[in-house]
Amino acid sequence: MRRFPLEPRRFPRRRPKGIILFVVTVVIAALALGGMSLLALMRVELEATRHRLDDLDLTNTVRSAAALTVALAGMTADERARLGGVYDNRALFCNQTVLPVGDGGTGAAWTILSPRLETRRGGVRYGLVNESTRLNLAALLEWDKETPGAAKETLMRLPGMTSVMADSLLDWIDLDEATRPDGAEASYYAARRLTYSPRNAIPVSLDEILLVRGITRYQIYGVDTEYNYSGGGRDRSTAAPAERETGPIGSLGTDAGNARGMRGGVIGAADGDVETEVTIPWSRLLTVFSAERDVDPDGRTKIDLNENDLRFLYDELDAVLGDRVAAFVILCRQYGIAPAGGGASVEPKKDAVDFDLPPRWTFQTPLDIAGAFVRAGGKTYASPITDRRESVTSLFEFLDYASVGPSAVITGRVNVNEAPRAVLDLIPGLDSTAVTRILDSRPQPGRPVPKQRRHAAWLFADGIVDLDRMKSLWGKLTTGGDVFRAQIVSFSETSRAARRAEIVVDGSVVPPRQVFYKDLTMLGRGFSDEVLLGRGIAGTDGAPTQIGTLRTGGGAPPPDESFAPTGDDPFQSIEGLTPP
Repeated sequence: MRRFPLEPRRFPRRRPKGIILFVVTVVIAALALGGMSLLALMRVELEATRHRLDDLDLTNTVRSAAALTVALAGMTADERARLGGVYDNRALFCNQTVLPVGDGGTGAAWTILSPRLETRRGGVRYGLVNESTRLNLAALLEWDKETPGAAKETLMRLPGMTSVMADSLLDWIDLDEATRPDGAEASYYAARRLTYSPRNAIPVSLDEILLVRGITRYQIYGVDTEYNYSGGGRDRSTAAPAERETGPIGSLGTDAGNARGMRGGVIGAADGDVETEVTIPWSRLLTVFSAERDVDPDGRTKIDLNENDLRFLYDELDAVLGDRVAAFVILCRQYGIAPAGGGASVEPKKDAVDFDLPPRWTFQTPLDIAGAFVRAGGKTYASPITDRRESVTSLFEFLDYASVGPSAVITGRVNVNEAPRAVLDLIPGLDSTAVTRILDSRPQPGRPVPKQRRHAAWLFADGIVDLDRMKSLWGKLTTGGDVFRAQIVSFSETSRAARRAEIVVDGSVVPPRQVFYKDLTMLGRGFSDEVLLGRGIAGTDGAPTQIGTLRTGGGAPPPDESFAPTGDDPFQSIEGLTPP
């Protein structure tokens, strides 16, 4: 009989084959993928580092150009002229390499450009903008004190200006809280729950007036969406519908609705053989920065004719202009200017001056001395400086050294030798005929200024205005200016990277300083390689210009940037650029 075991039969357990190899393969694959991910991350970080280094190189290149601009602003006009001038100087401002490729650099270079306004075709040039070629908003308040209503009358001559915009702008910059007829003070902005109110002072930058009631970006910048001075005349589609109409908001187009607001200021955008005209935007007509050093040819502060210490005043004048001029100025201060006539006159001398007499009369302008008479001690003294146009040499020499204030800086005067017609048309006291004669008689832009044009009084010397009118214009016109604006484009030879910025430097103070910075990098290069490298712009002979990358249609308008400095770029160190 066969016996079966009561317990189940146990078979030997087989071990699975290849499991260790599978585990090892998975581990190796995971390590490989991790290594590849790390390698890819390292490559990304390397590229980011390279881009950041390139960006730092370009930022430092912009700083290099800004440092040169500051240095130029601190020079005298003669020193700048010896370098070729700052109006259109290709050798000084075009394609200046800072980090050559052969030295391990990226080939970073910079070019400085400004708008060209002396021709109808517009365009750009290699140079700086003298801020005194624009109307300073601070001057409007001074003109309004002299002649009530003059400020609004001046603003209404701007293209596209309306009564609401003009009154609101004046309410923004004047010192009081009184609302003008069509203006807006704090109550207007508070009623609309806006987080700001009028500054009641001069803005820190022109961009601030975008906050003013009724004023839009279109009035200030036109359709130049890339900020490359192209005008963008072919692309009005980028403007808001309300801004394209000739309604109450005003228009910058060359249509009938704009005829009342523009007096001769026209630029153009050139693209091949096509020319489209648009009026000049306010950003090229207005400023808040213009100023000039009130110094003599030796760089010293001019003599204040209204100095109270008469003996000191006499010694200063005697040292540079002679005893006759010095004695006559002292007599003017003591007795005042008398009407012409009254018998024969005698020359003033030091022995005719009694320094114990206090001053009782003040000079309003240095021109008051021209052809003047003083009656003192029964005698009539004639000015050694005549008012005859054919002999203005003595007058110009006197103006070289004389002033009517102790300040070494004068703000707000317009450079009659360089300002475009659209700005000269804004000056009270200059009619269209006088402006035309000025444009025909003044030196060509960028050319050395002759001696007979070194003072604004050349308008009187050339018979454009009479002496009384010249006296009224003295505080409004100049032939100088020591504050400059520049657009800097830094670019690389080894990449398409670029940085772009606009700066304003003030050379009227010691030491000269940068007072404004606006980063334009978000708008791209703005100009073609030919322009940046100096191959696409004609000289000052009025030949056609190549502006660069122009919009041909569509495209988004520029972002609504606040122009506030960011922490990423320490070069943006300008206070007060945020809204009030």
